Parts: sequence; structure tokens; C-alpha cells
Amino acid sequence: MLSKGVEKICRDIKALRIQGARNVAQSAIKAMALQARESDAESVEELKSDLLVAADELARARPTEPMLQNSLRFLFVEMGKYKRKDVHELKEILAHEEKVLLNRFSANASKIADFGAQEIPKNATILTHCHSSTVTGAIKRAYDLGKNPSVICLETRPRFQGRITAEELGRHGIETTLFVDSAVASVMREATMVLVGADSVLSRGDLINKIGTLAVAQVAYDSDVPFLCCAELSKFDPLTIFGRVTEIEERDPKEVADPKKFKRVKVRNPAFDRTPAKYISAYITEKGVVSPHAIATIAMGEFSLE
Repeated sequence: MLSKGVEKICRDIKALRIQGARNVAQSAIKAMALQARESDAESVEELKSDLLVAADELARARPTEPMLQNSLRFLFVEMGKYKRKDVHELKEILAHEEKVLLNRFSANASKIADFGAQEIPKNATILTHCHSSTVTGAIKRAYDLGKNPSVICLETRPRFQGRITAEELGRHGIETTLFVDSAVASVMREATMVLVGADSVLSRGDLINKIGTLAVAQVAYDSDVPFLCCAELSKFDPLTIFGRVTEIEERDPKEVADPKKFKRVKVRNPAFDRTPAKYISAYITEKGVVSPHAIATIAMGEFSLE
């Protein structure tokens, strides 16, 4: 039976009360540990069944997030390495692996912040889109190192995640300006570089990220402004190697406008778009800065996906 706490986490992920690929993955791992703690299973097989149900529900809460899928898969792989004797022992194993994974997430974020800060020139103006904790981590690290960056935030409609980025950076003391998304071509001339996060990285080095990222990348490309992406290797989608086509999620049109207020007008709300590798200067990962064409090889070698 699914834990009430896990049910709530699934609802929060679907409703974007929990957002950001790493935050979603972290919440999912915590939910798995919660499921184990609250399960009344009397045998290892019953507990394993409860965990599989929880993993399935969490995966379906955000099917387009490879970091979520990979983290759940990794958790089961690591659990399978232990010789389980009873339910209590399996719960202890899961609690241990929860700590291991969460510590790994934190360490990787810190490494990306370090590598990202190195890529930010002194007195740079950085243009961002949406909200990414890896991006804000790199910018704040550069600021703390005395590089004095300033930031242009696109507000990122319809959910306005860019406002979250602006508030966070402003609180850190960083000079930050908020613009509407449609101003990107006008303000790109002021940018030294573009820095975005990632929801998914594909086998050819393409990027799936918040809707509007493609337009930002195209404008940056035409303006000779470097476009870099901060992404943990666990955001790589291994199934795209075998030809999987990434589905673009469409969210409730009411986030944009109430369709009932229009006559013969459809309202659509795609949540993500796909940015081809040719527009991406580099990925900033926990292993360093790599080209889009190399990221698949590095990800398959570094993240356990068996």
C-alpha cells in the first residue's frame, strides 16, 4: 500500500510545488525511504512490492525527468547488492542508500558550482532562463570569489520561475534585472554568456529544458554569445541511445489562459522544448566542462544505469 506521505509527494511533484530536476529526484529518494519506514509489510517480498509501487507512482509523476528515473533505478541497483535477511534489514539498507544518494546530489551540485564559477569571467553579465539551483549555485560561487557578476533573468512564463531566480540572486547581493521573455533578443547584446539548467540531456547532446530555452539559444547563437548548460550527468536519458523519442509534456492550458473565455480558440501549454546540440557551447557537469557531443559517453561511464 502506498504511504500517505508518498502520495502527497507525488501530488506536489505533479502540481510543480516541487520543481527542478534535482529537487524532484531528491524528493523521490526521500519518498522511497518514507515508504519503507511507513510500510507494514511482514516479509521482504511484501516490502519490495510496496517499494516498486512507490517507485512507479513517483516515476509517473514526472515521466520526462531522467534524473528522477535514473535515481530510482540506481537505488534499486544498490539495494540489490545486499543480501537481505529480513524486513528490518531492508529498511536499514534503504535508509543508508537514501543518505548516500542525497550526499552525492549535494557533492555534485558543489562541484558544478565550482566548475561553473571558473567559466564565468570577471564582471560578466549572465542571462538566465527559468530557475535552476545548479545555475544559481555557480553564479553565487562566482560572486563569492569576487568576480562581481550581474544577471539578466527572463521571467519564464507561464509559471514565472525566473522570478524565483531573480529573488534568490538578489538576496545574495548580486545585481539582477528581471525581463519579460520576449525581450530576449533586445537584451542579449548586454550578455557575456547564457547559463541555463537542464531537465534532460539526450544522446546526441541535445537539451530538453523549460519552454523558451530554444529561442534563447538561437538568439545567443546568432549574437555570438556562449550558451552553457549546468547539468548533472544523471540528467542524461540513456534510452535515447536506442532511439527513444522524448515526449514534450503539455500542462494545463489554464496556466496560460482559461480556454472557456475564448470562442473557437485553443490554448496550448508545452512545458519544455528541445535545443539542438549545435546551439550549445558546453555542458558544465560534476566531471568538468564537456562538449555536447561527448556528454553521452561520459554519462554512461560515470552513472550506474544497469
